[in-house]
Amino acid sequence: MNNFSNSFFSTIQALATRPGHAIREYLNDQRAGFGPALTFLFWTVAIAVALMWWLDLDQAILPPMNEHFEGENGTGKSVGGAINGKIVNNLGLLILLMLPGTTLGTFLLFRSKSYSFQKIFILSSYLTCAVSLMGIVNAVVVKAFGPNNGITMAVSAVGYAVWLLYFAWGYRQFFEEKNYWIVLLKTGLILLFGMLVFMLMTVVLTLLIIQ
Repeated sequence: MNNFSNSFFSTIQALATRPGHAIREYLNDQRAGFGPALTFLFWTVAIAVALMWWLDLDQAILPPMNEHFEGENGTGKSVGGAINGKIVNNLGLLILLMLPGTTLGTFLLFRSKSYSFQKIFILSSYLTCAVSLMGIVNAVVVKAFGPNNGITMAVSAVGYAVWLLYFAWGYRQFFEEKNYWIVLLKTGLILLFGMLVFMLMTVVLTLLIIQ
């Protein structure tokens, strides 16, 4: 257990200070003190979900969303609204659920770098986990002030900006890109693509639930 905690926190430290370089070194078998990607991903998901239930975010978010969508658009949109309301207000969980889309987007936009899809998945997993843990702040603010409070919206806006800049920083280091603005543009497109894939997944899940 002590080895795991040391590995977990040393991985967080590396991702906080030199994300792209650290991940590339991990893929090149320089793995001293760096936790495996899937293990790190598992525990990050566990933390995000546990935090959501511990803070009772489902109770703060879902009833108002259900009432709104049931009153205006019926059962189908009630389910969709409930799912989105529960996830979007938990930035950490949203980031994790966008992992399939951001992985595919990264693979497509940086395909000239000739990295395999598996390595791109590992890159995306580490970057996603790091930003997801930052989402803890957002979750606490939502619990304290409510999902529609001005302070909550401001903190969420900062969180999305940090998400964009952190991913761009990680990509620039990992792919050794010199032009930061091109990387920033690609990062924005990747996150947009990830969000679109997430929304598509939500629609499919909603249709499965209401059938």
